[in-house]
Amino acid sequence: MILDELRAKARSEPPKGEHVASLVIDDDDAAEAALEGALAYLGADRSRRTLRLVIEGAEVGYLDRSDLYTSVTLRTKSPGDSAHAGLPGPPRYRTIRLRCPIEGCPDSPILTATYDEENPRTCPAHPGTVLELET
Repeated sequence: MILDELRAKARSEPPKGEHVASLVIDDDDAAEAALEGALAYLGADRSRRTLRLVIEGAEVGYLDRSDLYTSVTLRTKSPGDSAHAGLPGPPRYRTIRLRCPIEGCPDSPILTATYDEENPRTCPAHPGTVLELET
């Protein structure tokens, strides 16, 4: 559901003169965590305004900061909501930042919620080049 909404919001034209990080989402289960990480990434620097969107291995287009804000559902709390409160602690997913080892790669960093050490991701801009985990 979230993936279809993001696909519909994506624009085909890249921003002019702006370095754009990639948001990679493998499936609907990882979408919410990836969106949270993307919002944190954009929020850390006001000059970051756009992300390249890759869903299930296919480049979809570009999302602006405002597109991501409208994809997050906010709701107010009311009396009785605590009876259905979530469990404390961090969510199961966390955003992982990957970087291409080739200097100046236009696709770095790559934000994702999943990573498999036995089958690491490769750079979309440099096929065959294994992405590195950022620390």
